[in-house]
Amino acid sequence: MKYLNTYLKNGGFAIVATFLLILIILTLAAVLINISYSEFSQAELNKNDIKAYFLARSGAETLADYIIKTSPKSWSGSKSEVIIYDNNTNNKYNILSEIKINTSADTPPDFNLISTATVNGRKKTISVLVKKPELSAIYAKSELDLTKMTSVNVPPEQKVETKSSVIKYNDGDLNEDQIILNSDKKFVTVDWYNEYNKLFDDDENFDATNPLTIDDIPTDFNGSLINSSGYYGDLTYNPNDSLEINFDNNEIINIFVDTLSIKGTLECTGIDFPPDSNEYDEKLNIFVKESMTFQTPNVSLQNFNIFLMKDANLTLIGSTDTTTQNGIFVYGPEASMTLQSTVTFEGSIIVDQLIGKTDNSNPMGTFTYNGPPSQQALNYIKSKLGDYNAYYKANWSRE
Repeated sequence: MKYLNTYLKNGGFAIVATFLLILIILTLAAVLINISYSEFSQAELNKNDIKAYFLARSGAETLADYIIKTSPKSWSGSKSEVIIYDNNTNNKYNILSEIKINTSADTPPDFNLISTATVNGRKKTISVLVKKPELSAIYAKSELDLTKMTSVNVPPEQKVETKSSVIKYNDGDLNEDQIILNSDKKFVTVDWYNEYNKLFDDDENFDATNPLTIDDIPTDFNGSLINSSGYYGDLTYNPNDSLEINFDNNEIINIFVDTLSIKGTLECTGIDFPPDSNEYDEKLNIFVKESMTFQTPNVSLQNFNIFLMKDANLTLIGSTDTTTQNGIFVYGPEASMTLQSTVTFEGSIIVDQLIGKTDNSNPMGTFTYNGPPSQQALNYIKSKLGDYNAYYKANWSRE
C-alpha cells in the first residue's frame, strides 16, 4: 500500500506538470504568433511607406523633368496628376501634385512641386523646388583656391560654390554654411554670335548666317567714344588713353569684342541719374570672344556685366579697385578669370576657373561680394541667367 500511495501521488504531480507545460507552450506560441503578426504587419506598413515614398518622388520627378525640358514661362492651374503603372502587379497609381509658383514680371518663375502618393492607406508627400540657377557670390566649375587672397568678404546669406569637391580658404574668410561643394547647377556659355545677331532682329537685310567681319564695326567709331551697340573687333587702351561709353540714346549698350585691353580710363556718360542713385536703367554688357584685360579706375555703373565665351579669359590687374559701391557681374561658365596682384574686385563671379596670381610678394588681392544694388538690376541679371540656362532641381524635402 505504501508503494501504491507513492505512485498515485507522483502520477498526480505528473498530470499537473504536464498541464503546466502545455499551458506554457501554448502561451509562448501565442506570444510568438503575436510577435510574428506584428512584425509582418509592420513589414507591410514599411513596404507600403517605401512604395508610397518612391511613387510620390516619381510623380515629382516626372513633373520636374517636364518643366526642365519645356521651360514654361507660366503654368495654368495649381494641381496636376501623374499616373504610374506597376508592371509587376499591373496596378495603376494616381499621384496628385500641388504646384506652387513663385514668379514676378521680370524673372523666370520658380516651381515648388508637392507630390503625394497613397498605398493601402499609407501616405507620403515629397516636394522639390525647380528653378533657374541663381546668382552666387562666387561659382567655379573647377576647384577653388582662395588662400592667396588678402581677404574674401561675403555676406552670411551669400554662397561660394563649386562643382568640384574642394574649396580652400583662409580662416575667418568664410563660414562652413556658406560653402557649397559638388554643386548641381549647370550653367551654359553665352552664344556670342547669337547674342550679336539679336542686335539686328528688326533689320530685314541682315544675314545671320554670315560670319562677323571687320566691316561690322560701326562706321562712326573714332576709337575713343562708343555710343551704340555693335562689334568693335580688337580694342586696346593704354594708361594715357580713355574710352567713353555714352548712353544718351540707349538704355542698353552691348559691346562685342574679340579682345579688349583697358589700362586707361573707362567713363560712362549720358546716365539719367547720378551714380549713387538706384533709379537709372542703363546697362553695359561686354561680350568677350577671346580675352579681356581690365586695369582701370573705378567704374560707376550699376549694371556692368561681362560675358566670356568658351575658353576666354578675363584678367583684372591691381592696384586699383575695379568698382566702387556698384558690382560687376562676370559670367563665363567655360572661361577663366584671373585676379592679379593687389586688385580689389567687387561683384559676383560665375566661371570655370578662378585663378590667383601674385606680383612678387603681393597677394592676389581682395574679393568683396557686391551684388546689384537695386531690384531692377538684380532682376536683369536673373533674367539673363534664365535666358541662358535651363531649370534644375534645386532641393528636395519630405513630410
